[in-house]
Amino acid sequence: MDIDTSYLDQFPTYVFSEIIGKWQNTSIKLEPNGLLSAENLEKTQNILESLSSNRLNHLQKLAGILTLTNVWWQVYQLSNPLSLSKIRLRPRTIDLVKLLPNDASKITAKFSVIDLCEHALLLVIEFSSRTRSLRDNYRFIYLPSINKILLEMKPLAEPLLKEELLPYLSSTPEKVSSKPIRARLIKKLAISPDDPQHRLNISFLKIRISLETSGIEGLQHIIIEGENVIRGVETLEQRHEISLKFMDSGPWVGVGTTDFHIEIQKGVKIHQLETDTFMRLNTVLNWY
Repeated sequence: MDIDTSYLDQFPTYVFSEIIGKWQNTSIKLEPNGLLSAENLEKTQNILESLSSNRLNHLQKLAGILTLTNVWWQVYQLSNPLSLSKIRLRPRTIDLVKLLPNDASKITAKFSVIDLCEHALLLVIEFSSRTRSLRDNYRFIYLPSINKILLEMKPLAEPLLKEELLPYLSSTPEKVSSKPIRARLIKKLAISPDDPQHRLNISFLKIRISLETSGIEGLQHIIIEGENVIRGVETLEQRHEISLKFMDSGPWVGVGTTDFHIEIQKGVKIHQLETDTFMRLNTVLNWY
């Protein structure tokens, strides 16, 4: 039987293993490299073939909610967080009268929590309605070990965070604060730690060119891409005696790895929804 697996391309391995484990009352062991990786593909296909159509439909619907990798997330700092056990006891419905006084009666809003891995929770507020234009999902990624929450920038997202989610995440919800990405964080990610052997592999670097500071006309940004752009630039300068002065011609405003990308004014973009990715993202976002 041919079963479509394409919708599982970005489905977190941890979430899939937990769901299938509960359905089949067993422990599912998969490599943390993605469900369609060479290490997991055959096992993933065998699991899908064993599922009923209702459960396959459930996975497909959930995959839509878990499409998180092409989203820019804004970072907020949380104060005095409550325990995860209390967060999971949150009421299943949300009163939208304050936020949507004209349409609140037409919408049923439900709250759910999905463990993406041990380092991250996905908080979802789902709008259900007979009116198609009123249906929507509002998603937030909570990083409990560093008390930060990532906000998907959409209409009503910030009011929902402050009015509905924060009282159930923190004992002092009024103290939440926005943490915009700064150039110093980008610089630190790109060149830290000092020992080059232990740096993260930077695959993307974006430099802003300012006429006032660089004297260069006609350019706004320089973008460098590769498997390890910092090491590549260092090697090019050492071996070929080429001085890439444009590296210092303006602030570094964007930097990326295979796991995630951070950029001034845009926020954070996550490339892989795996445990190691969130572990490294926690480390970086805890720097500021």
